[in-house]
Amino acid sequence: MRVFRATTIPALLYGSETWTLLQADSNRLEVFQMRCLRRILGVSLRDKLKNDIIRTRCERQPTIEDQIRQRRLRWFGHVCRMPQHRLPNRALFHRRPATWKIQKKAARKIWQMQVAADLATSRLNIAEAREKAQDRRAWRQLTTAGPQQQRAPTAAYWLRGQPRPAAS
Repeated sequence: MRVFRATTIPALLYGSETWTLLQADSNRLEVFQMRCLRRILGVSLRDKLKNDIIRTRCERQPTIEDQIRQRRLRWFGHVCRMPQHRLPNRALFHRRPATWKIQKKAARKIWQMQVAADLATSRLNIAEAREKAQDRRAWRQLTTAGPQQQRAPTAAYWLRGQPRPAAS
């Protein structure tokens, strides 16, 4: 498992913080990861074990999508802390001129939309996230927390009869 984490995952996710993933791409990456984990455990598809069970047996290996999300948010925080004159900061927050035309074949999904979707699980928008990213410790805590820990409580908790979560 240590070899898988040290060699395969970094090679697979190299530069993933800048990717704009489509669902098909994400599915292919997940299939590859699960194939590797099944091979490590010596389990075949015929054994009909759920992916969650396999991940638990492999030391709670996170999904590829979660790892990419974490890397993307970490890079976003890094760019937000950069001075305004730096190229990555200018490229990320610069608006394209209205006179520029977008090709019909251009991708519909852009990196900022992907980051906004990642931040939506934490109930943040881009402007709030830029402010929060200035504090490294708070940003690291936000990016390393799993999706289950990030969601703010809603009325659905109390409608299901569960106790009210502690305020944080």
